[in-house]
Amino acid sequence: MWLAQRIGISELACGATIVSFGTTLPEAAVSTYASWSGHPELALGNALGSCMANGALILGVSVVLAGFTRAGPDFRRRCLQLLLVSAGIFVVSRHGALGRLASLVLLLVMIWSTASALRSTNDGRVASRPAESPPGEEHEKGGQVLRLLAGSLMIALGSRLLVGAATQLAAGLGVSESVIGLSLVAVGTSLPELATAVTAGARAHGQLALGNVLGANFLNLTLVLGLAGVIRPVPVDQIARTSYLPIFALLTLALWAMAKWRRGFGRFHGAILLGAYALYIMSLWR
Repeated sequence: MWLAQRIGISELACGATIVSFGTTLPEAAVSTYASWSGHPELALGNALGSCMANGALILGVSVVLAGFTRAGPDFRRRCLQLLLVSAGIFVVSRHGALGRLASLVLLLVMIWSTASALRSTNDGRVASRPAESPPGEEHEKGGQVLRLLAGSLMIALGSRLLVGAATQLAAGLGVSESVIGLSLVAVGTSLPELATAVTAGARAHGQLALGNVLGANFLNLTLVLGLAGVIRPVPVDQIARTSYLPIFALLTLALWAMAKWRRGFGRFHGAILLGAYALYIMSLWR
């Protein structure tokens, strides 16, 4: 919240941009390494599975903890943005793969959207008393750089270990790598979003959690899939096109409808989302 006040943006916008970039780093690292090491199916499963985990599991947990969370026009607009990107991926993958050119377009869409959001933030900023810096901020820059480097190293190392373990698990269980990516890997890489949702919900910052969920899903579809596809074309089989992408689109449409007619999410809606995610996981492994 301090950062949102410091740069003059709303809680939801902060979650959808700055916070979501940080929480999506594991997905980006895992899918990029998976594609580079010759496992693009795992990259696709991780991206789409993380979208489902964010939209159902993590949003459900956040709403149950925070109680009623209001969702306004900005939330609905971002839901429609997700639907458009999903439809675009569905169309360009009609030949069975997400090629390098389409992946590059996804990355450009991500860059354009982020730049537009930052530009509108700067243009609409209202002059006010700057938020006070956290104690010791000026004396901790060196430590912050070291923590950033250490965190980046751990994410890179963790992505390599996770991809290796996931491929071995898929082979041992006799299931496709995409199923492992859609379920186990997706939940593992979505833990930062889950931690953000729990913390934000417990501290009554539900807007931050909503923004993080939508922003992370947008980055999963553009940044994560884009990086993986630029490295190596990502196969998109018939099941992914006719089941996983439409299921995510239906979930996003349901969130838009709840925000449109219910003006937000209560604990009852959170319980429904958690139940829907449980059914989704059961259907994958069945």
